[in-house]
Amino acid sequence: MHDMPSNWVATFFHDLGPPDRGVALSYQVNLFGEILEVKNHFFELPESARLLIMGKRQEESIQTREAFEIIRLKYMLPMIALGYYPVDASQLDYRKWISSVWRTLLETRSFPDHSDYVSCPVALGLYRLEEEDPAHPVFQLLEQLLFGTGDLSHVLNRLIHYPFSFLEPLFFGLLKRDNDHGEPAIIIELLANLGTTTARDYLMDQLALPKESRLHELILEKIQQLDLQGRTDDLVAYYHAYKGVMSPMKCKKLLINMINNPSAAVKPILYRELQQSNSEIHYVAFWGLRLLGEPHLQIAKTLENIIRSEGDPDLLKQTLSAYSSFEALESQLTVAECLGLFRRLEATGPDQAWQKDLGKIMRRLPPGLVLTQLKEEWKTLSPVNKAPYLDLIRAINIKALVPLVLDALESLDPFLKIEALETIADLADDHAIPEVIPRLLTFRTSNSSGLREVALLTLCRVLQRTPEERALDWLVRELPQGKPITQRAIISVLPAYQDERFIPLMRELYDNLELDPLVRSKAGDGVLELEVIKRASEIRQRLEQLPNDLLLEAAMEDYQPENYLEMRAFWKNFDYLLERLPDKRYELLQMAEIKHSRSWIGLNVYETFRYKPGGMVILGLIQRKEAIRFAWHNRDFGGESFMLID
Repeated sequence: MHDMPSNWVATFFHDLGPPDRGVALSYQVNLFGEILEVKNHFFELPESARLLIMGKRQEESIQTREAFEIIRLKYMLPMIALGYYPVDASQLDYRKWISSVWRTLLETRSFPDHSDYVSCPVALGLYRLEEEDPAHPVFQLLEQLLFGTGDLSHVLNRLIHYPFSFLEPLFFGLLKRDNDHGEPAIIIELLANLGTTTARDYLMDQLALPKESRLHELILEKIQQLDLQGRTDDLVAYYHAYKGVMSPMKCKKLLINMINNPSAAVKPILYRELQQSNSEIHYVAFWGLRLLGEPHLQIAKTLENIIRSEGDPDLLKQTLSAYSSFEALESQLTVAECLGLFRRLEATGPDQAWQKDLGKIMRRLPPGLVLTQLKEEWKTLSPVNKAPYLDLIRAINIKALVPLVLDALESLDPFLKIEALETIADLADDHAIPEVIPRLLTFRTSNSSGLREVALLTLCRVLQRTPEERALDWLVRELPQGKPITQRAIISVLPAYQDERFIPLMRELYDNLELDPLVRSKAGDGVLELEVIKRASEIRQRLEQLPNDLLLEAAMEDYQPENYLEMRAFWKNFDYLLERLPDKRYELLQMAEIKHSRSWIGLNVYETFRYKPGGMVILGLIQRKEAIRFAWHNRDFGGESFMLID
C-alpha cells in the first residue's frame, strides 16, 4: 500500500440523534470513500452525563443506530466516490470535497489507482465489481437499500442471486438492527449463500440462542450447503438439548447436517432416530448410516430387533421398508415372524406399501418353507380372511405359492375368486405358470359374465409366457363379440402363438371402422408383429443352413435400417446370432448402434438386451442417450456414431 497524501483525507460529521441533542459521528475518509477512523464524542462523556442528556432508552437506541450507520457509510461513501448514487444532505459536504480533490488531480494529470491505497474489503469489493461490470444490478439494489428508495424485503430477495462476500458486513448490520426491520429470515439465507467462515460461525452460534428458536429450523436448512467440519459437536449438542421438543422437520434437517459433517457422536444418534416412527426421520437416519459406511449387517440387525419388538405399527412399516432394501442379505427373520407381522399390520388397515416390503423380505426365504407354513395358516382361514393373504402372495411373487391361489379359486365366494384371478394375473407377469390354464378354461361356461371376463383377461396374461393351443378356441370365439378391453387383451396375446394364420383375422378387425379405435390400433400392431415373426422365421431358416464363417455377412444383408419390418425381423434373430458367433460379439453389438433419428430401434432392441449379461447397462445408455463415443463411420447412418459396448 502507498502512503496516502494528507490532502486526500478529510473529516466529516454524520448526525445520529435528534438535531437539538448534538449526537454525531465524526469519520475520517479518503478520496476513494474508504473510512479510516470513526469517533463518537458523545460516548466519551461520563455515563452520568450521557444519561442526563439522552436518557437510558434513547442512548441504547443511538448505539443501535450508530452501529448500522457506520456500516451504511462504509458502502455509501465508496459508491458516492464512484459517482453512482444521489447524495442525501448528510453527505453533501463529502461530495463537494471529493469533487474538488479530483479537479485538482485532473489539473496535474495525476490519476491514482484505488488498488494502491484501499484496503477495506467492502470498498475493494465495490471497486472491483465496478471494473468488471459498471452496470451490475447490485449497484441499483444497494442504492435502493442504503437510501431507502426500495422495499427492503424485495431488495434482499434479489440480492440472494448475488453472493458477493463484500456484502457480508451489510447483512450483519441489518441483523443487528431491529428484527422487525431487518428481515432476519431472508438475511439468514443471504449469509448461508455467501458460505464464508464468518457467516457459518454466526449461523451456528445462533443455534445456541433459545430466543432465536423460531429461526432455528431455517438455519438448519440453510447450513446444509455449508462445510460445517469443526462444528459438528455444536450440532450434536443442539440435538441433545432439543431432542425431546423439536419438530420432526427440524430434527430431519439437523440429522442431514450431522450426516454431511460426521463425527464419532453421529452414528449413535442415527441409531436412536432409526427407532422413531416419523417416516422422514427414519428414512434419513437409515440412509445416513449407509452413507457413513456402517456395515449393512449391523444396520439390518438393528432393524430386525425393531421388527421383533412389536412396537408402534407406523415404526414397523418404516422399518420393513428399510429392511427390504437389503436385497443382497439373507433375511434372519423367520417365516413365522413374517406371518405374525403380517397379521398385526393387516389389522391396521390396507396398505400396499408395507405388503410389498414384507413380500420382498419373504421372497428371500426358502420357497418351500414359505409355502409349507403359509399353507398351514391358510387352512385355518375363512374365505373373508383369505383375501388379504392373496395380497401377500402377490407381494411375495414366487411361483411356489400358485397352489394356494388355485385353492382360493375353489371358493364359493365370488369376491375371493376375483381376487385369486387377479393374483394369478400378477404372478403370470413374472412367471410361466401353465398349470393354471386348465382351471382358467373352466370359466368359459361360468354363469357369471363378470367372472368369465376376469378369467379371460387373466388367461391372456398367462398365455403371454406359455401359449397353449387348447385356449385358442375360447380366444377366437370371444374376439369378435367381447368388450373392447377383452378384445385388446386377446389381440395382444395372439402374436405369442407365432401363427401367421391370425394375420387375416386381425386385418379384418383393423379394417372394421365400427370397432373401438383402440381395438383397431391394437389389431394393426398385431398384424405387424405377426408379419415380423413370419419374416424373422424365414430369415432364421436361411441362417440355420449357413456355416459360421458366412453367418455374419448373411446377417448384414438383412440389416436394413430403412425398412421397419426387416429391421424388427433382424432383431428377432439377434439372440441366435450371439449364440452362434460368440467370437463376433463386439461386431454384433456395433449393430446395436442408436441414432436419435431412429429412436424406434431402441424400442425393438429392449427385449433383445434385457436378459443379456450387461444388457441392462446397454438399455440404460439407450434410454438416457449416453454412450461411448467412437470415431467410426457407419455406412447405414453415416457420421460420427454412438457405440454401445458390453
